[in-house]
Amino acid sequence: MSDSPSYHEVRRNLYQEVYQTEIEKFNINLSTWKNHPYTKLKSYYYIEAGAILTYLLLKTRITPNSITLVYAGIGFIAALLMFSGDIIMTGIALFLWFSKAIPDWIDGHIARIKNMTSSIGGMLDEWGAYVNILSFQVGIGIYVAVGTTSNIYYFLAGIIVFMSAINFRQFMFQHSLQEISKINSDNTSFITNSKSASDSLMRFMKKLAMIARYDGRSRYTDLVILVVIFELYFQEIIITAIFMWLWAGVNLLYFFYTLNLSIRHPHVD
Repeated sequence: MSDSPSYHEVRRNLYQEVYQTEIEKFNINLSTWKNHPYTKLKSYYYIEAGAILTYLLLKTRITPNSITLVYAGIGFIAALLMFSGDIIMTGIALFLWFSKAIPDWIDGHIARIKNMTSSIGGMLDEWGAYVNILSFQVGIGIYVAVGTTSNIYYFLAGIIVFMSAINFRQFMFQHSLQEISKINSDNTSFITNSKSASDSLMRFMKKLAMIARYDGRSRYTDLVILVVIFELYFQEIIITAIFMWLWAGVNLLYFFYTLNLSIRHPHVD
């Protein structure tokens, strides 16, 4: 493609776009090291690697949606590598998880450059993120099961996937902004107006679940990756096993919590 931008243009534009997105969506100012040094450092890695990939991919016929599929597949491949129990394969899997957001950062950027943005692309992007969230938890479960030779962790991984799959409240409204807005409004009203001890306990449990529940956040992912590295070094699997019990328990609690809200605060068609 002769009209494709130069590498320096791609790099500059990607920096501008990422900086603007972080401010607008997360109120994170990447122009300074003061408040979010780790986020800024990792953003540099993502942007620099992303700029190179973007420049090369713009010279091909690869579509943004294909890049999104690669993004979804990275987590799945990393999880499969955990079956080997080999330290090198595990290291590759950890690197894939650490770097998995790079295609997620560039697919939309390439779509805008090629004028190929679409609602399908946006939904596919959300799906890719969801696949990665589940793949990471399953991969950690496989790692713990193989390392401890305990099949219970396969079961815990299955619980995480199953509870996520049957969470009808999440899937029923995930593509309906109007209904999501109403659900959030109902939840806020419920939390604000509830005075009983049981509702107070539910609010407290929800806060704990929100902190412990794995939602794909980069810092959370990197923390678990760091724990795995330490466990590989000391040849002792303890903390990741705790993570698996925690995630499975939180997924169960989250399912029944949202089920309760669905019953007590049904949406209106």
